[in-house]
Amino acid sequence: MSDRYGHPRTNRLVIAVAVVVAIGALVWLAWAIKGKSSAEVTSGLTKYHVVNAHEATASFEVHLSSTSVKATCLLQAQAEDHSVVGEAHVKVPHNRGREMTLTETLRTERKAILVSLLGCTTPTQKQAQ
Repeated sequence: MSDRYGHPRTNRLVIAVAVVVAIGALVWLAWAIKGKSSAEVTSGLTKYHVVNAHEATASFEVHLSSTSVKATCLLQAQAEDHSVVGEAHVKVPHNRGREMTLTETLRTERKAILVSLLGCTTPTQKQAQ
């Protein structure tokens, strides 16, 4: 085949760029996995319910790395126009174990259509998880 069509030319610059991009992607992936696995607190919204024009409830799961971690979670209620109509800062009880489900009632200034868990933080973990 090479006699008929010639030897294929390998563009070394393309290969070098591909290797650099692949290494960068692997470094970023390792960084992301390490950051998520070493978090002191992680959380996730399980359900919410709009009770009436001035009240909504939310249930969410919290996972602490240890029972001594002091965490605070932020819930936010939004109206149909996406404006924030209610907010609650929930202190996570650290005497209930490392994994728990919490339910919180939010007072709203008008009818909410959505409740979001923006995440939980600790004094040393400022990035909400």
